[in-house]
Amino acid sequence: MVLSLAACGKNEVVKMRFVTGGESGTYFAFGGTIAQHATNNAEGIEVIGLSGNGSQANIQELQKIYASTTDREWATYDQFPKALVDAAVAIEDKRFYEHQGVDWITTVKACVKMFVGTGDAGGSTITQQLVKNMTGNNSVTVRRKVVEIFKAIDFERRYDKNVIMEWYLNLIYFGDRKNGVKSAAAHYFGKELQSLTPAECASLISITNNPSIFSPYASTFEYKGKMMTGEERNNIRKENTLWAMRNQGYLTEEEYQEALAQELK
Repeated sequence: MVLSLAACGKNEVVKMRFVTGGESGTYFAFGGTIAQHATNNAEGIEVIGLSGNGSQANIQELQKIYASTTDREWATYDQFPKALVDAAVAIEDKRFYEHQGVDWITTVKACVKMFVGTGDAGGSTITQQLVKNMTGNNSVTVRRKVVEIFKAIDFERRYDKNVIMEWYLNLIYFGDRKNGVKSAAAHYFGKELQSLTPAECASLISITNNPSIFSPYASTFEYKGKMMTGEERNNIRKENTLWAMRNQGYLTEEEYQEALAQELK
């Protein structure tokens, strides 16, 4: 087995096509030496240069890469319902609009836990999660966390929050072989993004924490001392997300109660 490194300049996004054990795939990454993958036969590397601060041309380049590898339509930021963005911020990164890529309090806690060998304690901002999704590096190491921090800070210097949120919601995995929120909305609810209710937005965002646990279609197993279906676990996470939205001012009390009462189909 060969380890293949893809490298590009700090203002570039790289697409790497590879084949491993008869299966093909694609990873996105950016900045310096940024993607290491085990591969038997690398088909090739295509580098798309990106510079500036999130210009429309740059976004269109990433959209082309995404569409060519997933056969999915990219959703632009203005297609996201407000409740979808609010849900992501509330449950995943409540200081998203305040930090410059890194929430230092939660990141330090996560690094300490990794140092003492208790695993990844989370603490990643939406920007850091985007970096991880683009590089494909999921290793639980302090080194990965440090590299992720510097890349997130650099990313926020060059792109605004709306661009970061757009990329994040288009690249994140929603379980059941669905990448990106547009395909997830169609798969789980049979809806276009603009038709999603706050409860449905909260349900979708809840999946991303751990799709194998929180996908409504995940298998039944013991969770928190009780046998639960994927739908039941998703409902617990959805209610936590709605509470966070209510607690942080994204939902009024009336909107919160209405979302809790909605039966998802």
